[in-house]
Amino acid sequence: MRVKLAPTLLLLTWAIFFSRTLFLGQVYFLDDLKIIFYPLEHVYGEFQRAGELPEWSPLFGFGHPLLAWGQLGFFTPVHVVLRFFGLHPLLLLQASILIYFLLGLIGMYWFLRRRQLASLAAALGAVVYVFCGFNIGHLNHVNFYVATMVVPWLLVAIDHFFHKQTLKSAALLALPAAAIAVSAHAQMALYALLVGALYGIIRASARRQPGKHLVLKRLAAPAQLISLTLLAGILALSLASFAILPLFELLPYSDRAGALPKEELYEFSYPLSHAITLIAPYYFGDHEHYWGAKNFQELAAYVGIIPLALAGWGLIRGPRRIPSGRHEYWLAVMLLILSLAVAPGKYSPVYRFLVENNIITSLAIPGRFVFFFDTAVALLAAMGLSQIRRHSVSAPLAILAAANLLYFGWNYNPLSSATTALSEQPLSRILGDFKHETGLPARLLSRPDLLATKVVPERYPTEQISPTFSVHQPITVPEKAACLMLPIYSQGQPARTLDVALHEKLGSVSPTTLRVRSEDIESDQDLAVCFPELATLAGRQLIISFSAPEAGGINLYFTPNVENPESRLYFVRKQNPTPEQLVQSRKELQLEYDWTYRNQPDPHIVLMSRHLQATAGASSAQWISAFGLNAYRSFISLFFANDDTPVDGDGVHFLSRYRTILNMSGITHLAQIVPGGATDLMPAAGFLEVHSQTISNQAAKVYRNPTVYPRAFLVGGAVIQNDDQEVKQAMSADNFDPRQLVYLSEIDPRTLVPPAGFPEGGSASITAYQPTQVTIATQSRAPAVLVLTDAWAPAWRVFIDGANSPAPRANMVFRAAIVPAGEHTVTFEYHSPAVARARIITLVAAGLIIIILVVPTSPTRAPARQT
Repeated sequence: MRVKLAPTLLLLTWAIFFSRTLFLGQVYFLDDLKIIFYPLEHVYGEFQRAGELPEWSPLFGFGHPLLAWGQLGFFTPVHVVLRFFGLHPLLLLQASILIYFLLGLIGMYWFLRRRQLASLAAALGAVVYVFCGFNIGHLNHVNFYVATMVVPWLLVAIDHFFHKQTLKSAALLALPAAAIAVSAHAQMALYALLVGALYGIIRASARRQPGKHLVLKRLAAPAQLISLTLLAGILALSLASFAILPLFELLPYSDRAGALPKEELYEFSYPLSHAITLIAPYYFGDHEHYWGAKNFQELAAYVGIIPLALAGWGLIRGPRRIPSGRHEYWLAVMLLILSLAVAPGKYSPVYRFLVENNIITSLAIPGRFVFFFDTAVALLAAMGLSQIRRHSVSAPLAILAAANLLYFGWNYNPLSSATTALSEQPLSRILGDFKHETGLPARLLSRPDLLATKVVPERYPTEQISPTFSVHQPITVPEKAACLMLPIYSQGQPARTLDVALHEKLGSVSPTTLRVRSEDIESDQDLAVCFPELATLAGRQLIISFSAPEAGGINLYFTPNVENPESRLYFVRKQNPTPEQLVQSRKELQLEYDWTYRNQPDPHIVLMSRHLQATAGASSAQWISAFGLNAYRSFISLFFANDDTPVDGDGVHFLSRYRTILNMSGITHLAQIVPGGATDLMPAAGFLEVHSQTISNQAAKVYRNPTVYPRAFLVGGAVIQNDDQEVKQAMSADNFDPRQLVYLSEIDPRTLVPPAGFPEGGSASITAYQPTQVTIATQSRAPAVLVLTDAWAPAWRVFIDGANSPAPRANMVFRAAIVPAGEHTVTFEYHSPAVARARIITLVAAGLIIIILVVPTSPTRAPARQT
């Protein structure tokens, strides 16, 4: 029996790539998949089992509308089915990866075969598309591949639509478009749908007009096309309304309400020097040890030498021998032009023009436009191979290209043992016990740099590294060393480079040199120098050198404390020094550096940081990622130094300066990593240590906050202030007392007179706490403001004893209600008009699609079959 090579190539490539997950008990548990999508799926699963929509969850930040978040859609089709079977959320995500990548392979193969490409060429195009650098690099971004792997099915639906323009083909076209919109990150959904829109425009513009027909028939064909296309678009948008409408409801109050800073729009630009990663993705290091521009995965685009060569051949030859491929050819050309014009970001005059003229104001991370480049290469490579008629040549090329992609993609995303990833962490039990005891979720502030001090030796900056000043430092590579970490300073001058090399001995030629650009140096982070060879050099004594091909503003730091005379450094002030000059340049000094090690416990997991606390039923006090509530992000950035240094310009730690704000915010637990040799100052500050766990030479510690405010409390005095800047300034004052005074906004001062006296003997107790409804019993002798330290949003309503009441925002971010004297029941209810509308629109659209697909109709063919 003859083996069909193309399907076998598809199946083997998929099975080999994912064999460690399929057969060896290893899972993808890294980066955003770990800290965002795993906890998000955990919460989604709880909502689905309860038969409820995740309109709001208190477990992300101080609370957040999940349907509106725009990260990963609750109604992602495959995930809805997998949740039904009760899979653990981490295993669900592994199954999601396997299923979607297989769907992507089948879909692209089917599309290219429909377009009459040779079977083996279609298989190659599918393999290149699915396992290209963009998709493998973003494998940890679940909200990316749920879109990119549906794109081929969208192209199939478009092809079918132009072949047979009927109500059914329009309904079928709406399904993949809706699946993309309802599942994916808003930016990725836009890019995926843009590919489909470009293909549709190309197909429509290339339609053959009827020959000798009546004028009315000539007009009827485009009218039918337009009407059915509009129907498909309306049905797709309607089906995706649960993702679209809540997102647009949130946007005015999110961190994406206005234009992004231009500096942010230029971040993650794709430098031309990174084009080498199209064939050698590890040229600048790997996932853990990377020294290239900005981010290892965001700039992933590798496709391999053979697909690039075949794509070039396909681009030059065009669809000459594949008449049916002219539409795909021009789609690829348009995607190629778009990616080359925009993906370089700040290195592209086109992109800079678009940003500087405010045409692009919110599409961050221009490097993501490499999706269009990789898609174009996949299409052109398939066309190029299809024009090679000799099977003896085309088959080896396809196999080698697939093997090349497997080889490079195999270790692109590190895997973890499923047993380790699924094991319960001690902090998870601590947070879970708190919720069991109090009925309320704990609120965690977790970061590696809370109150701990380490004696730092006196250090001095070197001269600027230049052709006439280089530094050479003897080092001994320890066991399991991963990277050398060096404090470094870049003065922000025009882009310069720093060359870092390893030498067997002083003055010997280095076989390996890493090149670091000054613009890629973070001012508040150490430089990681990660040579892949370190894994094989344990115990070796080497020389590491730092030089530069031109003068630039890069300095290292040195200390006069030399632990070992053998480790004294060399300051060389000669260009191309001789061995004798090197020896004469030895100084009784030492570079300041430290080591990181392989296989260290993951601090994110140990500290349950970012959003992992949601898996333990706790909420967080950290940045919630894009599309978060803007007031929340501003609050934690100001008071909790979010993603910033914890010590201000006066040398005061934020926990010391804003301890009252931290208490008011309901922070019940804190966690940090205390470096070896450092002094833990948290107990002296009044925090109670409840757990400690050793990590290498460090300690992960968890503390209770004994002075935390109740989740709900009464305040006697209030000021109406709708200017957040004024509120920030007032709350930053040292004498601000949240129990005496609250600042209210989102309220008209003409309609309300705030209370002005302290409610002596007043009390507030939470009697029911659900995601979309919180009930509180209050008692006070005078009118007061009830503050609930969960995040405010415009969809939250307040009812006092069943009567509708104003719902102001308190102290920038929290919910509030103004209660009269006496005993009352206050209820906070979340009601989103967007979600209410989406229920109706989706049901109507789904019903209409079912009717169109089920009810038999007489097909109406297009005037001429399109090829």
